[in-house]
Amino acid sequence: MNNLKQNATILITDVNSRKGFDVYNVFKQIAKHDFLLTSSVDNNLQLPIVYLQKVHKLRIENYHFFENDLEKICKLSGNNQIVYIPVSDSTNKLFYTFLESKIKYAKQFIYLLPQQSSYDITLNKLQFQNYCESNNFAVPKSYSFLNIKQNIAKYPLIVKPTIGAGSVGIKRLLSAADNDILNELKETDYVVQEIIGNSNNVEGAFFLCNNGEIVSYYSHTRIRTYPTNGGVTVYSKSNQNESLKTLGGAILKKLNWSGYAMVEFLYDEINKEYKIIEINPRIWGSFMLSEFCGTNFALNYLNIALNKPVITPEYKEKNIRWLYPFDILNYIKSKFSLKGFWDFDKENTCYINATYANYWSIFTFMIYFTINFSSIKRLCQKLYGK
Repeated sequence: MNNLKQNATILITDVNSRKGFDVYNVFKQIAKHDFLLTSSVDNNLQLPIVYLQKVHKLRIENYHFFENDLEKICKLSGNNQIVYIPVSDSTNKLFYTFLESKIKYAKQFIYLLPQQSSYDITLNKLQFQNYCESNNFAVPKSYSFLNIKQNIAKYPLIVKPTIGAGSVGIKRLLSAADNDILNELKETDYVVQEIIGNSNNVEGAFFLCNNGEIVSYYSHTRIRTYPTNGGVTVYSKSNQNESLKTLGGAILKKLNWSGYAMVEFLYDEINKEYKIIEINPRIWGSFMLSEFCGTNFALNYLNIALNKPVITPEYKEKNIRWLYPFDILNYIKSKFSLKGFWDFDKENTCYINATYANYWSIFTFMIYFTINFSSIKRLCQKLYGK
């Protein structure tokens, strides 16, 4: 990691996404540096209106575009070093390639990221499953397609794409009668696991690490999802689950992790143990809760980059809620009877795409998020899982 000059610029990518919007507002809250904002789309008019500053083009359709755009950003920054914030997997993968290919410009960046080999393990669910099994980290039991056809597997089973996020592409085998689903799939593109309990009870453990050591940590439990029987988290409460800290910290130490990581767990009632579901190797959708509950994820990321002492977190139990659109959809689907929907506790609850933002950006980003094609596509994927 390079030493960071005091006049460094902070680079926030993917500001067209709701996550990028929140990441920018969190870092802006605690950092006095200038910001470079980038997006692969809508950087000429819509997003500059939202952020009231220039949004640079950083295309992620292919590496050639990405390299050209990031080189231009480097040249515009002059001698300033650039703090890279890892917002999305698609951008991070291209950034790794850029660092390897463009040594001249790579020296201009400072960042907290794991070695690419560790990062890649977490991106591929089959590789991650094999890694955990080989190193005796507790994960749901996996089965090959042959195991299933030979009736060795115990149902119900979940079939996950090796590359992907959320519920998109996931299939379930509730009994042997569903095995025909596998005939349509390529085995190397999927991992098959036992189903543990209720996916609605997923617990998240959130880490900022430096060379395998935990710098900041908190966890959360779900209160409500969309749909309410299991799906994207729309309401959750922070906590300090020491068991998850120990388990998650152990695998991140093994991976010699640097940067952000979200480790998801489910509790196996039969074996009486937590099992790792997956690691998300970048900033997560509820990132603002890290700031709201006092764990200093954003500030300590910058402090490590600046070679300053990290700040000891002053944790407080807080909530986070994704009101628009998903909790509103829950309310509508409940026929306007969802308990607690109208409880707005701004002192103890932060709100995705609202807290830390000003009224102008909240209003304009809500309009942008509602009507742009990418958001509509993502919304349909979350609604229908396709």
